[in-house]
Amino acid sequence: MIRHPWRFFIVSLLAAWAVDFLFWEKPVGISFLIWVAILLLGAVFLMHSEGVQFAWQSFVLIGAILLLAAVGFLRQEPFTRGFCILLTIGLIWLLASTLQNGFWVRFRIIDYISAGFQAAVAALVRPLDLFKRDATVEEADAVQRKKAPRKLLPYLRGLLLALPILFVLGGLLASADPIFSGWMENLFSLFHVEWQGEYLFRLVYILVLAYLFIGIYLFALKPKRSMDRPDPDKSMIKGFLGWPETAVVLASTNILFAVFLAVQFRYFFGGNANINETGFTYAEYARRGFNELLAVAVLSLLMYLGLSVVSNLASKNSRAGFTGLSFLLVVQVMVILVSAFQRLLMYEEAYGFTRLRMVSHVFILWLGVLLAAVLILEILKRRGWFALAALISMFGFAVSLAVVNVDGQIVRRNIARSSLDELDTEYLKELSSDALPAMADLYENAGDPKIRDLLGMQLACRKRILEETAIPWQAYTWSDTHAGRILSGLGDSLTLYPTSERNGEWVVEKNGEQQYCSPQGSYFDSTGD
Repeated sequence: MIRHPWRFFIVSLLAAWAVDFLFWEKPVGISFLIWVAILLLGAVFLMHSEGVQFAWQSFVLIGAILLLAAVGFLRQEPFTRGFCILLTIGLIWLLASTLQNGFWVRFRIIDYISAGFQAAVAALVRPLDLFKRDATVEEADAVQRKKAPRKLLPYLRGLLLALPILFVLGGLLASADPIFSGWMENLFSLFHVEWQGEYLFRLVYILVLAYLFIGIYLFALKPKRSMDRPDPDKSMIKGFLGWPETAVVLASTNILFAVFLAVQFRYFFGGNANINETGFTYAEYARRGFNELLAVAVLSLLMYLGLSVVSNLASKNSRAGFTGLSFLLVVQVMVILVSAFQRLLMYEEAYGFTRLRMVSHVFILWLGVLLAAVLILEILKRRGWFALAALISMFGFAVSLAVVNVDGQIVRRNIARSSLDELDTEYLKELSSDALPAMADLYENAGDPKIRDLLGMQLACRKRILEETAIPWQAYTWSDTHAGRILSGLGDSLTLYPTSERNGEWVVEKNGEQQYCSPQGSYFDSTGD
């Protein structure tokens, strides 16, 4: 029974309008955190209105959601922000599916898929429930129906249905008749609204989003049926693959990995001398195979998960054999990961640090944590808890990226390992404001005057760009604010690197040398449009 249908309309419409107000033609900043807070506060308000209680596990999800949503305000590095935003949306979806029961802790992979599908269907179908007239509900809420909001509810429904129709038909009529079009423009000018296709499109997608949000809120707070308590230790399907077949697959894979690791210990882990015997330099040998080794690790993990589901392990010996071979497989995969990690370190030492390589650093570490969790779960015969371990690992990966500060680490490590001639100054220009604290620290403590001038020119450019670029408050970030304070604290030292605008781009000068402030070939519009 839905006590206050009209409140679902209002909360959902507010959340949908917030999407337009916060994100339309605006960069992501504090806006994402505000929108997530609006979405969650709307859920809390509706829960209170409907007398719904939720499980304590939902508090954990809400905390994780808010923490990840804050990364868009704290960091500007694209992958970090993008991954955290996607994971935040995924956790909101998970919260909607388990708000009242907290069963997400016990979910298997199939349960995540099933809950996501049910939520998607509910978003499309459940809003129609608010338009149904239930005689039982009307009798139970006879007193409530006498209140003004209840009396206005049918008219509100009609208005919501009529608005998109009026806008579409009105737009067509305005295009067909110039006199009518002028009349419409005069009418909307009274409200300081331009009669344009953009506003029609924005209105339509706001209403569509509001419709979907109604479905999600109803799915979370008023489920059609209660969810059965998942059993993580229950197999998703009945095993159909015999133990001999499974044993052959695991044993042959283990043998292949053992041979590969024997080669690794002879050459790669053995150092320069042994590799040089093969005709490769250490850097050339390390450069090859990182992506392939990472793919091997991921595919091996997927193979293990697949076999654990489809294998028929009815006997005690088959279960023990599967655990033993799986344990050996995962241990060897972890050693392969160590090889991949060392290759990455050597590759970076030879060719420098980039965002992809820094992200790969953190990813390998958390993949190793997940593999360690797989070992523990296999020994304890709790394979079904893998989904929870994977979710925790993804969350740890996202938070680690925010803490590490990818762009700041790139600046520190590239300058520490490079001479001035080797330093890729164009790549430094592509980094976000997250890199400014590291740049400023190295600038103030640089022993090499040439490195100091290089960083000074970069900082002067950043200062000018921050001063001249107009951004809406929705795009406000702590990263930009912190960078601005640091640049202001550098005082007059940056006046040694004057900046000027040429052909729409900022240029910085020092000792007759000129550099573009943005990567060469890119265009910087000082208006911020």
